[in-house]
Amino acid sequence: MLSGLDPELSYDFRFFASFRSSRSQSTSYMLWGDGEPLTGILQTSGSDIGGQNTNSAVTISGVRPDRFGQIFIDVEPVGLNDSFLSNMEITVVREPSTLMLAMLGLLGLGFYGYRRRWAATDEELKIDIW
Repeated sequence: MLSGLDPELSYDFRFFASFRSSRSQSTSYMLWGDGEPLTGILQTSGSDIGGQNTNSAVTISGVRPDRFGQIFIDVEPVGLNDSFLSNMEITVVREPSTLMLAMLGLLGLGFYGYRRRWAATDEELKIDIW
């Protein structure tokens, strides 16, 4: 179980595993938090992939934590094999609306600075003639 995550964000998970064996073995990775479980399967060994996995990974995207900020992870063998986990990478997915609000805020600040600069220039141009 992973805890302390932000329930307002979603996360992408990438799993890698490798085991040297001529016997074909696969591992199932299941994640769930707020919603239905999401599953990915990765072949970790076998003669059809050269004896061991060297470059394949499985990605499970868009996992949202439950209301307590938790995501549960199950790593299980497929069939009567062993299960493996060598590396797990977690990436926070920034919501497009958050990025859009940040960009609008920066544009607003830029426009405010532009208007302020021109207002100062206009004040300097006012000349009183007697």
